[in-house]
Amino acid sequence: NAYSITFVNGSRIHAMSSNPKGFRSKGGKVILDEFAWHKNADELWAAARPVITWGHSLRILSTHNGKQSLFYRFLQDIDKGRLHWSKHQTSIQDAVAQGLADRITGKPLTTSERMAWMEQLQAECHTQDTWLQEYCCQPVDEASAFLTLEMIMACERPPKQILQPLDKVKGDIYIGYDVARRKHLSVIYVAELLGETLFTRHIYTLKNASFSSQKELLFSLLKLPNVRRCCIDASGLGMNLSEDAQAHFGRYKVEGVSFTAPVKEELATDLRIRIEDRSLLIPSDDDLRSDLHSIRRITTTAGNVRFDVSQTETDGHADRFWALSLCCHAAKDAGSGIPFVTGGHRRQAYDLLRGY
Repeated sequence: NAYSITFVNGSRIHAMSSNPKGFRSKGGKVILDEFAWHKNADELWAAARPVITWGHSLRILSTHNGKQSLFYRFLQDIDKGRLHWSKHQTSIQDAVAQGLADRITGKPLTTSERMAWMEQLQAECHTQDTWLQEYCCQPVDEASAFLTLEMIMACERPPKQILQPLDKVKGDIYIGYDVARRKHLSVIYVAELLGETLFTRHIYTLKNASFSSQKELLFSLLKLPNVRRCCIDASGLGMNLSEDAQAHFGRYKVEGVSFTAPVKEELATDLRIRIEDRSLLIPSDDDLRSDLHSIRRITTTAGNVRFDVSQTETDGHADRFWALSLCCHAAKDAGSGIPFVTGGHRRQAYDLLRGY
């Protein structure tokens, strides 16, 4: 179905669906809208390109849809000089600088007011991926995500179902602690192990918290009688906290983990296994979901594996991801138990040797 407007000079505008068959046998200027989101982009392009053979123009307008789209490949080819096309983009930052926020609000804004307007807009996006892709002209590659949104959301539960005051938790508690001071967040992730499944019970997020206040909170958690193990990021800033906690509570209860590349790969892999097995339940939370989804597993040209965060996080550096990974590491092999013998057998042996 097509809607046509015919002008007195004989020119016509055809507004039609994106069915590739609609372009066949037509000629003239072409505009493809939201091209990256078309299910049959290759077929659409094959039908649209011949339409402009007689020198007409073709414009492609679209927001991004990851890095697997034909639209993204076109942009890459333009940047590499393979396609001699004209490329234009307008991010939300560009639009606001040109007066978008002023026009929407209906009044002249100061620079700080424009920044506040954008911050509010970003907050309402809920996820970093939405902000980057829909407003900042930055594609999000779901295929390279270490944890896809589908995997993450399969483990989510309403917060009221799983989050609990720790004094009411009766099972074994395991803790992961990603330490920071100013730039990133300090995150303490607390979970209870019931059977083979880890249930998130509390997530502490601390921003610009002093080391003394962080230590006080950590020690109050380690004093809980059912805390079995706590793994702390002992790289850099966390080294001192880790050593102090080990001195007070013992090395079996507190483990310092240095974030080398192989260690990070093991931590991330163990977390992914739990999520794939759905032996981990997490609260439905936008910040947590964004952190978990932000990690990308990258293999360098030298064959080394690196875990990077997609773009720049607004309030951290995937800190919740690493705190949860450390929590899962703390609970690893928790059910294996410790071999022991009772005193009864020793008494029987003693009786047998009595008198010799």
